[in-house]
Amino acid sequence: MPGQPVKIGPFLGGMNTYGGPSTISDNEAVELLNLDVDLDGSLLARPGVASSVAPQSGVISHVIGTYRAKTGEVYIIATFGNTVRAYNTSNQSWVLISSAGPFTACVQYNDFLYLVVQPSTTLQGGGKWEPVGGYVAVAAMPRGYSACIYKERMFVSVSRNGDETSINRVKFCNAANPETWTSTDYFDVSGGDGDDITKLYVFDSSIVVFKSDSTYIYAYESSPSKGLVQKVSATMGANNAFSVVEYENNLFVMHEANVYRISNWNWEHANLKIPFEYRNVNATTDANKSSLSLLGNRILARYYDTYYCLGMKTGAWSKWDFSKTGYTPSEFISNPNISALVGSANYYAGSYVPAKAQFYSFIDNKVDTNEDFVVRLLTKSYDFGPSYTFKRLYWWGVDIMSNANTSFVVTPNVYSVPVKWGQLIGVPFTALATWGRPLDISLDVTDAASGNNTTNYRTFIKLLKGLRFRQLQFKLEATYKGLGSTAAYRIFSLTAMVDSKETVSKKVS
Repeated sequence: MPGQPVKIGPFLGGMNTYGGPSTISDNEAVELLNLDVDLDGSLLARPGVASSVAPQSGVISHVIGTYRAKTGEVYIIATFGNTVRAYNTSNQSWVLISSAGPFTACVQYNDFLYLVVQPSTTLQGGGKWEPVGGYVAVAAMPRGYSACIYKERMFVSVSRNGDETSINRVKFCNAANPETWTSTDYFDVSGGDGDDITKLYVFDSSIVVFKSDSTYIYAYESSPSKGLVQKVSATMGANNAFSVVEYENNLFVMHEANVYRISNWNWEHANLKIPFEYRNVNATTDANKSSLSLLGNRILARYYDTYYCLGMKTGAWSKWDFSKTGYTPSEFISNPNISALVGSANYYAGSYVPAKAQFYSFIDNKVDTNEDFVVRLLTKSYDFGPSYTFKRLYWWGVDIMSNANTSFVVTPNVYSVPVKWGQLIGVPFTALATWGRPLDISLDVTDAASGNNTTNYRTFIKLLKGLRFRQLQFKLEATYKGLGSTAAYRIFSLTAMVDSKETVSKKVS
C-alpha cells in the first residue's frame, strides 16, 4: 500500500487562535466549535442547553443566586426589570418575590433570603423573603450592587452618594442581624479613585473586594471596624458581579477580555492562546458584556456574544455557540441537587438579552435536549515532513462515533492555483495580482461519505481523495440534533496516508 500512515490528534492542547494555522502545536486546533476536549484527547460534543419554562408575565434577565428552603426545595432566584422571582426546581413553578427593585444581589442567612436593591438616589431599602411568609421590606438595608455573608454579618457594596456612582464603600450589619444597620458601620476601599466595586466574594478567610480595575482583600479578627484592607492588584479587577467563579481553591476572574486564574494571589493569564473575539450582534451594554459560569469541570466565559469553554481537567479551550437556536444564556448557577435524569448537576441561566425572554437549563452529560448546534473541527496546517517538499495524500480517514451527518473537507494550502481565462471575466485589471498568481483562490475537497451512525458504534470513515500538496488542513463539520439523541458525538483521531514526492521547484511555492 503506498504512503505512510500519520495520526492526527489527539487534541489535548485544545483550541489556539493566537498563533497562525501552520505555527500552532500538532496537538492543537484552529477551531473547536461546540466540542469538549476529553481526558484522552478525543473531542466530545458538548451537552445541549434546554429552554425551560419562563414566568408567564415578564422575562428573565440575570440569575443572581439560589435559596434552599427548610423543607428542602431549591429555588433559583432570577431578576428582570424591577421584579425578582423564585423558580421552584421541585415542581418547576415560579413565585413572584417582589416588584420593588431592580434587585442586584441576594444572600441566604438564617433561613431567609436577603435581597439587595440597586442604588437610585436613595441610600437604603431592601428586603427579605422565605416561601411561607413571603417578602418583607427591610428599610434599613443599604442599597448596592454586591453582597456576601462573612463572620455572621452581611456586607454590601454601596454608593457614597445614593446614586449609581462612587460604589466604593462597603457597609456591614450588626452581628447575626441583617436587619439592623448603622450609619457608621462601613469601610471605604480606595474611595474616590473612580474605580467602582463590582463584586464582594468570600474566599480564603477574607472578603475579596473586586473593583473594575483593581482588587483588594479585607479581613478582621474580632471587630469589623478594626479590619484591614490590603491591595492585591492595582491593575486587574472584575468586569461585573457575574465575572468571578471559584474552582478547587482557585479563583477565576474576567477582566476586560481576559480570564485570569488566581492562586496564592498570583494572577495567571488563562486565555493567552485564545484572544476573545468582540462580536456584539445583540447590542449588549458594557455592564453586561461578560460573565463566567462554572459548569462541572468547565468554566464557560462569555464576552459579549461569544462563548469560550475551558476544560479544568485538561486545560484546553474550545468555543461554544448558541446562535443556531437563538439562545443567549447569561451566567449559569448550579442547583445543589443532582438531576435524576443522568445523575449530574443541573444549571440554570437567564438571558443577558432581555428581549429573548428565556430561562435555560443545562444538565451535564445529557445529550437528549431541544437544542441543535453545529459541531466543527478545523485542524492546523500540517507539513507531514520537510516544508520544502511536496507530498502526496493517497487517502485519509476519521475514527469517529457519530449520530449526525458529517462533512469531511481536506484543504491543500497552495500558493499558486492554476487559473483559467474564463475565471478572469469581469475581474478589473487593478484587482489582479501577478502572472504567477493572478487570483487569490483557496482549494478544498469535500468528500461525500456519510458519518451518520444511528447505532452509535465507533466507526472508521475512509475518505478516498488523492492530492498533491505542501501543507494540508482538515475540517469536520456536522449539525448535532439534540432531541432524541442517544449518544454524544465524538471524534477520536484522524489518519492521513501520505508520502513525500519531490522538492519544490519554484522560487515561491
